[in-house]
Amino acid sequence: MTNSGRLGAWGSGFAAFLLLGACESAKIPDSAPPPRQLPLEVIATLEDSESFSVSGIAPVQGCSVWVAGSAWGLIVEVDFMTGSLREVGRLPVWASGVRLERGDSTDLVAWSVSPPWLARLSTRTERVQPLRIPVHPWIGRTMGPLAVLSSSRVAIAPIGSQQIVRSPRPWTEVPLIRIQDAAGRWVESVGHVEDRGGDYLSAYQARVRLGSRGDTLLSVNLVDAVVTVFSSLSDPGGPAVIRSVSLPRYFSASPPQEEIWRADWLQIGGARPRIYATPHLAEATFGPEGRLYVLRNHGFRWNSDDTTLSRQLYTRAGRWESTEQWLEIFSVEGALLGAYALPNGRAFWLRVDDAGRIFLRDEKGITIVRNPVASALRCGGEFRAVTLDASDSPDHPTVLSLNPAVEPVVALPPDV
Repeated sequence: MTNSGRLGAWGSGFAAFLLLGACESAKIPDSAPPPRQLPLEVIATLEDSESFSVSGIAPVQGCSVWVAGSAWGLIVEVDFMTGSLREVGRLPVWASGVRLERGDSTDLVAWSVSPPWLARLSTRTERVQPLRIPVHPWIGRTMGPLAVLSSSRVAIAPIGSQQIVRSPRPWTEVPLIRIQDAAGRWVESVGHVEDRGGDYLSAYQARVRLGSRGDTLLSVNLVDAVVTVFSSLSDPGGPAVIRSVSLPRYFSASPPQEEIWRADWLQIGGARPRIYATPHLAEATFGPEGRLYVLRNHGFRWNSDDTTLSRQLYTRAGRWESTEQWLEIFSVEGALLGAYALPNGRAFWLRVDDAGRIFLRDEKGITIVRNPVASALRCGGEFRAVTLDASDSPDHPTVLSLNPAVEPVVALPPDV
C-alpha cells in the first residue's frame, strides 16, 4: 500500500501541500467585491415526502410539470392550476437520480449517470424510447449533462458529471462533447478534454453544463466559470469555438489538486483518489432563450471534519467548502443581468422554463421562483405548496411502455 502524496496539478506536490496547509484556517479572500443580491419571489413549492424525493423536473403542457423520483424513476405530473398530482408511471428500467430535460414538441429527454441511461419520453403517448449510450474510451459506458438541439439531435458531455475518472498515460485526446442524431447515431465531435496533468484532474476540470440557442451549442465550465459558444452545427466542417467568455470571479482559486492513496486490492484501478478544489460555480443551466443561470460558490473555508478512515489514508484531513451561494443570471452576450439571494440559502441544481419560472432544487424539494428577467410570468397566480405524496418504489403498479427501437449501448466510431 502506498500514498502517492500527489497534491497539485503541476510542480511539486510538497509545495502545494504547504500552500494548502497555510490556507487551512482561513477563508479564501475576495479578489473582487461580490454583486449586491436582490430577493426572489417564491411562487410555489414542491416538498419531498418520505416516499418521494425529486431528482428531475421539466415543464409539460399548460403550467404543469413532470418530476422524476430519485430512487426508482417514478414520473409524477403536478398541475399547478389545481395543486393535484397524477402518478404517470415508473420508468421501465431501474435508474436512480433521473434528470429530465425539455425536448422537441411534446417530448422530454430522461437521463441518469448511475446507471448510464438515456431515453426520449413522450408526454403525449407516455411511452419511453431508449437511446444509445456512449462508450467512452476512458471509462466505458457513461452519461453526462446534455442539451437538446434542433432536428431531435442531442449534445452530450459524457464525463461532464463524473468527478473521479482517470485519464490515460500517455495522454489520449478525447472530445469534450458528442452529438447524436434522432436515430441515436453519433455524428459529430465538439471541443476536447484538456490535459491538466495528474491522473484525475483532466476529467474533474471537464465538468460542464450544456445549452443551445437555435442551432448554436453553448457550454459553461463549473470549475473556472468560462462560457464557450460554438459555431452553428450546420456549418461546413462542423461546429468550432467562436467565442469564450470568462464570467466574473470574486476570489482567486488555485488549480484543483489531487491526492491518491493506492492499494493493489482496490477495485477502482488500485487507487482511491481525493480532489481538493474551489470551483467558482456550484451548478448552472441555460434557459430556453440562451440566457445562463448559475449557482455561484463563495466564501470557501477549509472544513477539517473527516472520517476516521480518511484521516488514516490521506495526509490532509478535510475539504474546501463554500459557505455562501447565490443565483446569477447572464445575457446571451455574457453580461450580468442580476444577482439574487436564494430563498433557502443554498441549492443543489436548477432548471428554467419559458413560462417565467425558475426551479431550485434545495434540501426541502423544489422551490419555484419568478424569473426576474423574464418578460412575463405565464404560470403564476395563487401560491401553491404541494407535497409530493407519491410512492417511488420498484413495486409501483404502472410501468411506462418501452419502445426499444434501438440498441441502447453502442461503441463510439473511431472517426467521430
